[in-house]
Amino acid sequence: MLQKFTQAEVATSQKIADMCTAVIPLKQNHMPQFDPKLNLVQVFERLKMQCRKGWVELKLNDITNKQEYIDRVNTEFRDIEEAGLQNYFMIVWDVVNFCLKNGIPVGRGRGSATGSLVSYLLRITDIDPIANGLIWERFWNRGRKGSMPDVDLDICIERRNEVVDYLGHKFGEDRVFPMCAISTMTTKVAIKDVGKVIGLPFSYVNKLTDYVPHKCKNIEQAIEESPIIEMASKEGTDWETEKWEEEIEKLKTINPPDLVKITSLQRDIVNRKKQLKMTFDVA
Repeated sequence: MLQKFTQAEVATSQKIADMCTAVIPLKQNHMPQFDPKLNLVQVFERLKMQCRKGWVELKLNDITNKQEYIDRVNTEFRDIEEAGLQNYFMIVWDVVNFCLKNGIPVGRGRGSATGSLVSYLLRITDIDPIANGLIWERFWNRGRKGSMPDVDLDICIERRNEVVDYLGHKFGEDRVFPMCAISTMTTKVAIKDVGKVIGLPFSYVNKLTDYVPHKCKNIEQAIEESPIIEMASKEGTDWETEKWEEEIEKLKTINPPDLVKITSLQRDIVNRKKQLKMTFDVA
């Protein structure tokens, strides 16, 4: 540490660490309760009741392979009970049910949760896993004890706050927190993605990124260390447009009826230069 930081910085870091006294119990289930008035057994009975309701609504008593559905739901019930996921499923059901009752658009049926018949019966998802050959173990298996399942819900961004407010009112404002994922892009990925958005051919941008230095941290570093990248960022030109310019010189001797070809080619070069310059401006 002292090779990268001063003695004073290390001492300050240690002082801050010593001030942190939070104790976080590990290897314990901190799952929120669907209803504080209900114990885990009662929550499980409530879950089964909702599944029975969904079974009737989906008319599963009328299907020819009814026993397959019975065996599947019993397997899922067993795993849910063993893993202590009763509250989890009921909370997710509650969120989806609130959206459906209040006309809030919610995406149902994305990700591995579509392999759960219980999710289908609770109307969390809208895809029959058995009819579509989806497996429960893809979503949850008994070897995952200690971890949590993941149901992807795409809730309308314009009314998402209504759902957050509902959860805050139900569970407490200090127990509901919005979360977001912040991802970053490498220099090469940034150039490729922006180039794709503005319409540059993949092969064209891909070849350009070959000139981005290894372990380059940002666009500025790439411009500074690579003459090709610097030229492209300032002038919007590279080997391909130069090749086209050579072709224009050859075409200048052609007959007047072919002037459309020259005009089109020149326009392509100008547009390509502008696009390439825009790639670096945006990235």
